[in-house]
Amino acid sequence: MLRRAQVLEFFAGLPTCFVGKEACGSAHYWARELQALGHEVRLIPPQCVQPFVKTNKYDAADAEAISKASAVVMNETHLMNAICYVSINPVRAGLVSRAQDWPWSGVRAHLASFDDRLTSVQPVLYGTGDFAAILDQPRAAASHEPMRRAEVTGGPVGDCEYLDQLEARLGRQLQPQRRGRKQMSPDVD
Repeated sequence: MLRRAQVLEFFAGLPTCFVGKEACGSAHYWARELQALGHEVRLIPPQCVQPFVKTNKYDAADAEAISKASAVVMNETHLMNAICYVSINPVRAGLVSRAQDWPWSGVRAHLASFDDRLTSVQPVLYGTGDFAAILDQPRAAASHEPMRRAEVTGGPVGDCEYLDQLEARLGRQLQPQRRGRKQMSPDVD
């Protein structure tokens, strides 16, 4: 386990890489320090990490959840769908009748357009403009299916054009392919 004083030394010894970090009080400081070392840092809001937490709160479970949450790449449209998906999960589970009634949700802060102790509303409000409109829109189960698949596979979420751009940028195949053996082409004589 790394101690705080050893973190920069550890990352300085690594080749440049992608680092996913849950947003918290010191996240921006560490992001700046790691970016200065040449690493790409993505800060993930806690509400986007929470669906990936499998068990009680401890460092290894948090690290696994952050890893999975940072691996799910989305474009803006799909990110807003994901925020809606996470926000209405307690309603879908039958735990509350309205999303803002769930005590561990950031929905109340987003609807009030005011930060609370855990939620920074600026990133979501910048992307949506009106958070209430996202919750009020009827979301078909089909729009949430990509999120459910991404939770399991850790794959990217987006339309075909976006996934093509990601594949070209990363130089690797991201979209699902047909299962089974490749068909052999018939020899033409």
